[in-house]
Amino acid sequence: MNRGMYWDAELVPYCGGAYRVLKRVTRIIEEKNGKMLEMKTPCIVLDSVVCQARYTSGRMLCPKSMYPYWREIWLERIETRGDRQPSSKTH
Repeated sequence: MNRGMYWDAELVPYCGGAYRVLKRVTRIIEEKNGKMLEMKTPCIVLDSVVCQARYTSGRMLCPKSMYPYWREIWLERIETRGDRQPSSKTH
């Protein structure tokens, strides 16, 4: 658990993969009462990463294909070509 958010077994199939951050989530609507909740610490949604209900009973194969939320501390940044700084060396 990190800041009120539990690590979910449904995140396991995506461990070790490389995914782009789709967005940071700072507010969600609580389904039980329809109230807007402000997150103290934003969570992350990764592109093309959806709940598949492989390990959790009662989710019925997750037909909504919802995006799971990730804490930034659970993720590792990787360098992409666009992230590299130009070299100051001359050839």
